[in-house]
Amino acid sequence: MPKIQINFSIDWEGESLFELKDLIKFRRKLRYEIPITHFICPAYYLIDRQENAKRTMSAIFTGDEIGLHFHALKPLVKSAGVEFRWDENFYRPLSSWLVVLLNKLPVNLRNYVFSSIVSGRGVPLGVYTQSEIKKLLLFSKELLQNIFENHTISGVRVGGWLASDRVLRVIEQLDFKYDASSVPPEIFSQGYSITNIGNKQDDYFDENGIFTDYILKIWGAKEIPIGFLKNTIYKKIFGEKFLTYKSQPFSILPQLTEIPNNLGLSDFVSEATMRQTFDEMLAQASETPQLMSIGCHVEGEEESKLAVFRFIEYIQKEHSDRVEFITLDSL
Repeated sequence: MPKIQINFSIDWEGESLFELKDLIKFRRKLRYEIPITHFICPAYYLIDRQENAKRTMSAIFTGDEIGLHFHALKPLVKSAGVEFRWDENFYRPLSSWLVVLLNKLPVNLRNYVFSSIVSGRGVPLGVYTQSEIKKLLLFSKELLQNIFENHTISGVRVGGWLASDRVLRVIEQLDFKYDASSVPPEIFSQGYSITNIGNKQDDYFDENGIFTDYILKIWGAKEIPIGFLKNTIYKKIFGEKFLTYKSQPFSILPQLTEIPNNLGLSDFVSEATMRQTFDEMLAQASETPQLMSIGCHVEGEEESKLAVFRFIEYIQKEHSDRVEFITLDSL
């Protein structure tokens, strides 16, 4: 029996397929039998549906899984018949000095960040009402299912990993098998603990601003009793404890399993941390295989994608007999 089960997931943000060539190039370097869970935001298919469907399918192989990824992008929200909001957007500039800083970025990166401010990509799904969330997720699930007719959409990961109470309840109501929106706070703030908020920097020593604050609140040690980050469902299970790199799947609601993205995505977690965590998990005795959830963004930087692919190559070379690569719908 394998010691560790590894799930490799890819988040498709719904905005641009220009970086798809990176994914295809890297995947060719791996054995194609390694399955991938693709969390896809279906905003791609609101325009040029056939062409964009063809392009996404070029990176998806037999044995892969399709899950729903939801970012509250303006076109997607409006198409679902919901009034668009952009309050609590974690990409919004907080002060004039931040605007000055953004203006120093390369043009392409600056345009991407500013477009995120108004696009809705950084708006937590929890700012919408429960009835609105239901309309948004149902519309998106049906749109995605129409593209991938031969796949069952069993799971969901919401944008920014921000699955608050009202979001989780709707996910359960819509008969998803699992949610994969939880993530360890320590990914975004090294040294995070019950008594220490940490340095608010990810593995690359990058600060992610208000986004980090949201993550530390919704998946951290303290209960948030009200608002768009309300996390009482999660805290009833964990108490003062919180998710870590080694957290395993658990029942978060009677009909919903929570599968932690325990090693996050390689935009924030380095190859070195993936290797260290893998070695530690491998050394621990366990009667059942432990799940390690890794991944990247389609729209991410090439170097961040390369980090997770290098880690997989390392696993294939050094520990192929100790691991099993799986999709989340197989759990």
